[in-house]
Amino acid sequence: MFVQLGVQGTDRDAVERQLELWVPLLSNSGHSPKILDRGHFTDNTGLHNSLLLAYWFSPDGYEQWAALPEVDALWRSLPDDGDFGYWRETASITQDRMETIYTPHDPVAYDTPGIAQHVEIGPTPTHDY
Repeated sequence: MFVQLGVQGTDRDAVERQLELWVPLLSNSGHSPKILDRGHFTDNTGLHNSLLLAYWFSPDGYEQWAALPEVDALWRSLPDDGDFGYWRETASITQDRMETIYTPHDPVAYDTPGIAQHVEIGPTPTHDY
């Protein structure tokens, strides 16, 4: 299960601080993801988008995490409007449809982030979910 949790806003440092609200919930529960990475991009409107990229190796693990009262409480505490936008995207991607720009030819020689260091990912002709 691949989940992106994101925060969008005009000030990068403020966006990063908002994203940090999620880190303890993703790091310290018995249902934490197996892999947690970070990303950042500035979109075509100039807004900063910071995100956490979380990988659970089973949909059940993600569902158990998402059902935690503290996860629900954090979502409910976020404002519907204001200086930040909050978003979540979830996808269940089979291994034969998984792709990553971090897939090395020699995983021993390269310290790669993301799923490529945990799951063997080969070439795929499919470039979508």
